[in-house]
Amino acid sequence: TSPPQGGGAGWPGAHARGQTYAEHDVRVSGGTLVVVGLVIGSQLDSGIINGFQIVQRSDASLGTNYCAAIANSTGVPAMMTGAGSNAVAQNDVTLTCVDLPTNSFGFFLTSQTQGFNMNPGGSSGNLCLGGQIGRYVGPGQIQNSGAAGEISLTLDLTQHPTPTGFVMVQLGDTWNFTAWYRDTAPAGATSNFGDGYE
Repeated sequence: TSPPQGGGAGWPGAHARGQTYAEHDVRVSGGTLVVVGLVIGSQLDSGIINGFQIVQRSDASLGTNYCAAIANSTGVPAMMTGAGSNAVAQNDVTLTCVDLPTNSFGFFLTSQTQGFNMNPGGSSGNLCLGGQIGRYVGPGQIQNSGAAGEISLTLDLTQHPTPTGFVMVQLGDTWNFTAWYRDTAPAGATSNFGDGYE
């Protein structure tokens, strides 16, 4: 279930997530998707929802999201997605983390162990990895989210990072991922994490 998101703060001159629209990423497997919109507030007795856009993504069978992320300074949590092939021999996997603050630096982390660490190292988020954690921090792997608020990386499964060096992903391996990125909070600069992606 996607968490609730607010909106309706007036027209800011262009569409803006959290004001004129909400964006949800949900997985539906053999069921029904129900969308509920509520009008809450003392100034209006009614409201209008004038449209829905439903986009089916092709990456539904590649991986699974787990471990909820904490909302960042955009008001929503950052979410991980993956695209490509689940056949390791194809060496075709691209990770993406969306809903990041704009112009924020971030990079991907990986581990064979799922975990849940609240506010590690003073971060504002939850780290959804445990065990030995590798970092994608080579040339071009630390990225800026730009105006779109997302980072994306095509992995080389023959050079998968671990704390003790690179390994080759093997047939039957399960790896977990998240993104670690810069964020802001009322107290000042901080960091945050995307959700977990297996």
